[in-house]
Amino acid sequence: METPYEIMQRGGYLHRWKELALPAGTVLASVGEISTHVHYLIEGSVRILRPLPNGSNLAEEGLGPHIFIGDLGAMALRRSSIEIVTETPCLALKIGAGAFIGLLKSDAALTFWEAQYCAQSIDNYTQIVIRTFGRSVKDRFAEYLWELCGGQKKTVPFHKGEAADLLGSTVRTVNRYLQAFQSEGILLCTGQSINFLEPSLLRQYIQL
Repeated sequence: METPYEIMQRGGYLHRWKELALPAGTVLASVGEISTHVHYLIEGSVRILRPLPNGSNLAEEGLGPHIFIGDLGAMALRRSSIEIVTETPCLALKIGAGAFIGLLKSDAALTFWEAQYCAQSIDNYTQIVIRTFGRSVKDRFAEYLWELCGGQKKTVPFHKGEAADLLGSTVRTVNRYLQAFQSEGILLCTGQSINFLEPSLLRQYIQL
């Protein structure tokens, strides 16, 4: 499958973009902003940060290269609900949002690539929802703890409010399950950290 870069190179559109060298830590999208430009990553990767009610951010896995940044905002004309930051030095292209929409209207191959990318993103989100729906809070909390420690016996920082936000629950519920896992000898919660004693016992609650 051709990359957008190859499609635009074949169509003679690359001259419409401005090439940029972006250092790690460059903010490409901020919460509450409407996209005025679209970026295309030729090299490097970005990280999506989702704000939590407690003021911290949930960082998702890195994305890129060969993806557009700000494309959905340009098409939907909605303010961004996430922050996107370069996690590595990146080589990128930049174009105005209106000009990007013009490119999509003028090139069927580029439009089809964008449609496929959006469809894959929707399908991934749907799978997450299906996988999560119907599972108990305890099961989801166990999976969260497993990911937190990586299945290893170690001590890690822990914020009860953040865990509650991620689970769509309450600190009271988080405390209840922490006590349950502690009574099973899985972990020991001390203030702002958790000491994982036998994390392998969490597997009984996780659909691996």
